[in-house]
Amino acid sequence: MNRKWTVLLASMGVFALVCAFSSVTSVASPGADDSPLHKLMEKVNKTHNSLRNAVKTPVAYKKAGTKQILEDAEALLKQAKESRDFTEPAKEQKKPQKEWTDATDVMIKTTGEFIEVIKADKGPAEAKKALVPVTKSCSDCHAIFRVDEDF
Repeated sequence: MNRKWTVLLASMGVFALVCAFSSVTSVASPGADDSPLHKLMEKVNKTHNSLRNAVKTPVAYKKAGTKQILEDAEALLKQAKESRDFTEPAKEQKKPQKEWTDATDVMIKTTGEFIEVIKADKGPAEAKKALVPVTKSCSDCHAIFRVDEDF
């Protein structure tokens, strides 16, 4: 009986130490970036996650409502358009600026197509399917312009 409690307490202690260590390392991360692009991409990530959660299941779709999904999608489109003019990613990865603008243009196009699906009220299955190219545009861009970073 005492062995169970000892193992439980030891496990909880190890878990607490791991949690404490991981939060300390993430706060003190030397790669923390406060550039305008980083701040914009944080917004993009938050908006995209909201959309992904909203179309995950029919219940989530109904709960979020087409009005909220449309607002989020239009916010994502606006953020994608804002990101188009940045030059830092291409310079940092020693890539032509055209690659960056092409990547953002794909995101703008796919987000626009997603908005059309939501406006047409085609339902949760079509919305989920229409979000896939948007997500792919993010992944493709990150594969080119976030090579050195974990994402």
